[in-house]
Amino acid sequence: MAVKTKIHTLWEHTHVRPLESLSVSGMTGDVFAVDLRDRILLIGPSGKIVWDKKVGFGAKAGAISADGSILYILTADGRLLRVTRNAELEWEKWVDRDANALAIKAGGQCAVVASHKGRFHVIDSGGERARVVHTTQPVAFARFSPRSGDLFLAAPMGWVGYYDKRFNPVSEMSLGIPILEVKVCSKGRRIFLPSRDGGFNIVDMDTQDMISVDPGFPVMRLAVDSKGEKIAASGLDGELALLDIEGNTLWRSDTKNSVIHLEMTYDGASFVTASDKGVITCYGEGGKAQAKSEIESKDKSEFEFLETGTKEEKKMGDSEFDFLEV
Repeated sequence: MAVKTKIHTLWEHTHVRPLESLSVSGMTGDVFAVDLRDRILLIGPSGKIVWDKKVGFGAKAGAISADGSILYILTADGRLLRVTRNAELEWEKWVDRDANALAIKAGGQCAVVASHKGRFHVIDSGGERARVVHTTQPVAFARFSPRSGDLFLAAPMGWVGYYDKRFNPVSEMSLGIPILEVKVCSKGRRIFLPSRDGGFNIVDMDTQDMISVDPGFPVMRLAVDSKGEKIAASGLDGELALLDIEGNTLWRSDTKNSVIHLEMTYDGASFVTASDKGVITCYGEGGKAQAKSEIESKDKSEFEFLETGTKEEKKMGDSEFDFLEV
């Protein structure tokens, strides 16, 4: 029998509009969010706003490294930006006007920009295009395994592809089910797929076996810890639950609005949602609920990261994750 878990609202922040993308730093719990009009923001693990910037472009996707030091932004017109935690631009590169998905390796040492035209670009940490790989299906979703550096891609109509850490194809499957997003754990080659028709599916890309899990509501979004043992799931009507790998409910609540983004830290200690109204909420074990986030530091200008960063980056070669390979 599953042991129930006490989950609290740790902090909450209301953005000016719905978000296009939400990314959580797996090791630190920092939150990086972008909207399609003109704003990007970084929130610290305590819920304090590190910065909230008005920019001169619409952002389609954002991603933050595992230690929270490096951020990538994919713009609506297909440019890729690499930015430091201090909001300084390191470089900017035009990649693909048809780009619609972004994934980065855990250490931020490279990014994958995928296209619905059936290809993905590998951009290294210096902004150079390392590879262009063509896929058999249009790509809508991309995700790296944090430990192995393997890449997993998916298409809306049921195709999933598995590539090793050097971006060579390993296997692919046609599941014959709609795919809403793809999430990955570090353990083995399992991917997690929500199924609005009932629960979610866990697919082993090595054995190509698939099992279905029913938490009692149609699942629209998923988040999973690095071991694949804790799973956060949200439904179309505001359902929000924390589950174990067997689908047993550890905690459940109903939110006021639909959850459109859901991410979790590697250890599963906290998970973050973003609603269709732009409300970002962090949940976790223990701690007192905080009604609103506070401003940690306020910049004088609306947008100041056009200067090249000069501060030395934190060295990231000593962890268990595959940080150093492109």
